[in-house]
Amino acid sequence: MAKRPQTLFIGNGFNRNQSDDFEWSQVLNTGTELIVPRNLPYTHLYEKLYLPSTEEFFERKDETEFKAGIIRHLDNLMSKFPYEQFPEKYLNLFDGEYCPYQNIITTNYDYGIERALEHIGYIFQYEKNREEKYSTYRRKCYKKGEQTVIVWHIHGEGHGKGDSPKSIMLGYDHYCATTSRIQSYVKNGVVRNYVVNKELKEKHRETKIHYMPFIMEEQGRNWDPASITTWIDTFFFSDMHIIGFGMDFSEIDIWWILNKRKRYLTDESSSHYVQLKLNDIYFYDYASEAILKTLKAYDVVFDTNRVVKPDEKDVDWNCRLKQSIRSLKKRMKETE
Repeated sequence: MAKRPQTLFIGNGFNRNQSDDFEWSQVLNTGTELIVPRNLPYTHLYEKLYLPSTEEFFERKDETEFKAGIIRHLDNLMSKFPYEQFPEKYLNLFDGEYCPYQNIITTNYDYGIERALEHIGYIFQYEKNREEKYSTYRRKCYKKGEQTVIVWHIHGEGHGKGDSPKSIMLGYDHYCATTSRIQSYVKNGVVRNYVVNKELKEKHRETKIHYMPFIMEEQGRNWDPASITTWIDTFFFSDMHIIGFGMDFSEIDIWWILNKRKRYLTDESSSHYVQLKLNDIYFYDYASEAILKTLKAYDVVFDTNRVVKPDEKDVDWNCRLKQSIRSLKKRMKETE
């Protein structure tokens, strides 16, 4: 049996580990004097700050300008740390000079992962992106020898297509619209009238099942990782390793995919049921008991000692991130 493709999923934990200034409530609230409720989900915090109520008496900015201010703030935070520090964190995920992943997904807007790949000799090949605001296809290709690594910025880029900050995904409106596009692809193989794979879509027209379970049955273990056109496929066809990403319940796009995958694989009464499980999904971080229990319900694998208690204080997140990286590297060794 051919070795399964491997995907690394990296979140903001790598930046937040550098400084609490990278915590999203801090980033979003910079430069405002609004008092916002504690524990407000950051997707709604963004909307609260962008859409002030009438009694707050200040003019709303253009949203692109609003996002540009956030990016400038993030750039300023980055500039406070030595250039080498950010790639070094990512280098710990690799096997020396070798990147063991075919795909790297990140929700971060910076280019630390690209700098790390270049640091160990991977050469930029091309960038593909037909979207300005959304990130269904947003990717960069790197190569070293015969190995290819695709980097996916699934929540946008700070300096993406046309140097526009429109793609950075922070607000509830953007999250919901993105989840709608994901749903359209998973069910129909189409994103806003764009057919992702015309050959498979033509075969799919003759069936009544959703597009994703159709291609899972159609291609199965013969699925070619090189044929990937959207990061969504990796959640169904590639082993997924999630690290530095707390799986906050605000991340509705990722939760929707995990839920749909579980339904396809277990609901035998559905016409979309798939008997062939093609991948495993692993979570390496610390999280609340509620999050971990939900991940377990969706067949995500994690270590049992990863619960964050509500009253925990003075947590050494740097130590915990190192533990997570060790667990990840151990599992990757087992796949060799």
